Amino acid sequence: ITDPDEDDELIIDITWMLNGAPVGAQTSATLPADVVEGCDRIACVIDVGDGLVADSATSAPQILEPKGDCGSNPCIDYFCYEQGGCAGKSTPGIPCDDGDFCTLAGVCEGPVCKAPPIAASVCDDGNLCTDDSCESYVGCQNKPVSKPCDADGSVCTHNDACVAGKCEPGAALDCDDGISCTEDLCYATTGCTAPGEEPLPADVPIDVGLYGGPGEFVEVEDGGEIEIVQGPQGGIHTEISVRIFPPKAWFWTPVKLYIDAELRMGCCDGEVASAFFDTVDLAFKVEEGVYMTSSAQLLFYAFNDPEKYAGKKACAHFLVGVYDDNDDITLWTVGRQLFTLVDKIPNG
Repeated sequence: ITDPDEDDELIIDITWMLNGAPVGAQTSATLPADVVEGCDRIACVIDVGDGLVADSATSAPQILEPKGDCGSNPCIDYFCYEQGGCAGKSTPGIPCDDGDFCTLAGVCEGPVCKAPPIAASVCDDGNLCTDDSCESYVGCQNKPVSKPCDADGSVCTHNDACVAGKCEPGAALDCDDGISCTEDLCYATTGCTAPGEEPLPADVPIDVGLYGGPGEFVEVEDGGEIEIVQGPQGGIHTEISVRIFPPKAWFWTPVKLYIDAELRMGCCDGEVASAFFDTVDLAFKVEEGVYMTSSAQLLFYAFNDPEKYAGKKACAHFLVGVYDDNDDITLWTVGRQLFTLVDKIPNG
């Protein structure tokens, strides 16, 4: 346009055409990217005038390159129609990535990317306290779980458990036998029993205490006193009572017991000062589920000299078998108690 009157102001109007239709409210010389998509057909119409003379021009149409707007299938080769708009064709046989973090590299089969899953070992973190999985959009997940575990490979802890993704040891195994003179050790592979030793049988709870008379069991604390007394025949001995707690299946009374007994000096592995073996006795029910030997268990001393034993520690060790109603021993247990021997024999 030639402006004969240079004082007149030129008026320029710009209209963008998108796929043959005007784009409303877009009059700048630049078309914002957010209003177009891949394969859109765009053109620009410019109207110029000065109030007296006007003219118009339209740019040649441009086809935008295909973008993600056309699709993201790795097995489709996207292109644009001449008049605008997306088109595509499958690309079988080429490598592809299906966007799944839980698959390996794939190959296009028609328009579909076929990719094999990753091996389970890929997500295995070697931690028993996590649940190992793979999620398509994030990949390997190792979520903490709560379950039993073995924290230290030792039987000296029990109830080990997974806590916040870590195997934590549980409570220590209680090897306290209630006898102060013994070493209450725990061994990683055998527990409270030293390697190579046989564990003490414990089918039935048992107490060893003082005989207080018929039906009277006297409890004694660890290292408590027990009397050295003299029998009618002159032999010195101690009188011990045994109390057991058999299962409910043993409901009759009396219950027959097999008893081996030893009194060991110093501690439970010390020199034997008194013993009897292969003895059968009866235990009477004193209350529901509780049976007591019918008479005192007399342990006579090897040396008939109370001064040799008085004031010393001694461990009473009882091996007890419990007969069932078929007169067979089906339960075994060991009861032990540490005493302090006290001479109660009158002088002269």
